[in-house]
Amino acid sequence: MKKVFLWANIYDVIVAVTVNCAVGIDKGFGRDISISHCKACMYAGVKIFGTNAELLASQWFIWCCCVISGNSRSVHVRGLKQATTTCGWPATFCTVSAKPIEDNTGTSGCHTNFSTKEMRGEGGLQYMEEAIRQLSRRHSQHLRVGADNMRRLTSQWTTSSFHDFTTATDCQNVGVRIPSHVRQIGCGYFKDRRPAANCAATLTW
Repeated sequence: MKKVFLWANIYDVIVAVTVNCAVGIDKGFGRDISISHCKACMYAGVKIFGTNAELLASQWFIWCCCVISGNSRSVHVRGLKQATTTCGWPATFCTVSAKPIEDNTGTSGCHTNFSTKEMRGEGGLQYMEEAIRQLSRRHSQHLRVGADNMRRLTSQWTTSSFHDFTTATDCQNVGVRIPSHVRQIGCGYFKDRRPAANCAATLTW
C-alpha cells in the first residue's frame, strides 16, 4: 500500500473510511498542517472560508474562493505543501491526487460551486437548470480536465459515474447537484462534483 500520512497499517484505513469530518488526533491526522495553512492564507490575504476533515483520516477539504479564475487554488496547493514542511513533514505527504489510495477507499475532488448574477436573483433556479442541461451535453469533454478521474468517478464513495451525467437535488453521488436550500428558495448556486482534486483549475472555472 502507498504510504499515507500517519497511517501505520490497514487498520487505519478501516477507521478512516467510517469517519467523516473527524475530530480527535486518533482520527483526523494533520490538523496542525491544516490550521497552519489557514493562518498563512489569512496572513497573506488569500481568500479562504475554512477547512474540515474529510472521509480519509488524513484528508482535508479546503473552502476557497475563485471568483474569476482558479489561480488561487494553485496558491492553496503551494501553501499547503509549505505548511506541511513547516510542521516538520516532507512535502511529498501533501498530495492532490484524485485517488490517493489504490484500495477501495475514498477519493479527492475539486467540488466547484458555480453561480451567475441571474442565478442568484429571483427566479434564478431556471438559469441553473438550463446551465446544467448545457453541461450534460458535453459531459465526456468536461471529464478530460484532470488526470485519473476515471479511477475516481466509480459511483462509490459519494461519487458519480465517469460514463454518465447525473444530476439531482441534495444528493452526493451525482455529478452536478442543486442543494436543497437553493431549490427551496429558488435561487443561489449549483455544485459540480465531477472535477478531480488535481484538475486544471483555470479550465474548470
